[in-house]
Amino acid sequence: MLSRSEASNLQLWRSADTKFALFDAAVCPKRVARHLVAGPETVTDVLLQIGMDEPLRATGGFFRAVVAQLVNELPQSLNGRTAGPAWERSAGLLEVTRLERDRRGRELMKLALRFPEMGGDVARASLSPWLGRRDPLTRGCRQHACSVNTADAVIEAAAAGLGIARVMSYQAATAISEGRVATILRGLATDPVPVSLVHRSQRVQPLKRRAFLEFVLPRLTGALASVHEVVGSL
Repeated sequence: MLSRSEASNLQLWRSADTKFALFDAAVCPKRVARHLVAGPETVTDVLLQIGMDEPLRATGGFFRAVVAQLVNELPQSLNGRTAGPAWERSAGLLEVTRLERDRRGRELMKLALRFPEMGGDVARASLSPWLGRRDPLTRGCRQHACSVNTADAVIEAAAAGLGIARVMSYQAATAISEGRVATILRGLATDPVPVSLVHRSQRVQPLKRRAFLEFVLPRLTGALASVHEVVGSL
């Protein structure tokens, strides 16, 4: 129908079909995913060409298939000098901003995965080039391994470009504020939890314990406030 019709309003679809095999369910998702990750056009231009530039359209089965193929492409895309640009292009497609309410009923804008059921696949594909697992997702990728026993060493390894680190937000706050590392996969992050000092309940607190609590509480409160300011601003 597209090839036979001369209607100008179908030109977009004719061009997309020529470039991406738009109506071939087996070929199209692969071609679109590769253009989205590493194509010469911007992500916005690719989405416009396939008619997925509006958020409501990017929620159906077709776009789900494209994102699933993009996840399959991630291990190879994140292996090499183009890993940074590839991740930046991919992250905007894997994550969306959603309006949620916290326990107090306050409205918050929070990053979340576009398709939550893909969370495990996204994490596995994102980390596999560095974890060195032998599975179909990592075939053809260079294998990397790094073993350390302190959070500081993990952060320094990530800052040196050796891979992805998973640490507590307060542990990475300094490196983040200095711009040496950046957060990724924020849609998979757990909700923040309060930090507490737990001690045995007694009618009369020992002087040493009371002195310790009075010393630590204001300093810990100030330190955590600065961490929240750094991490919450990302």
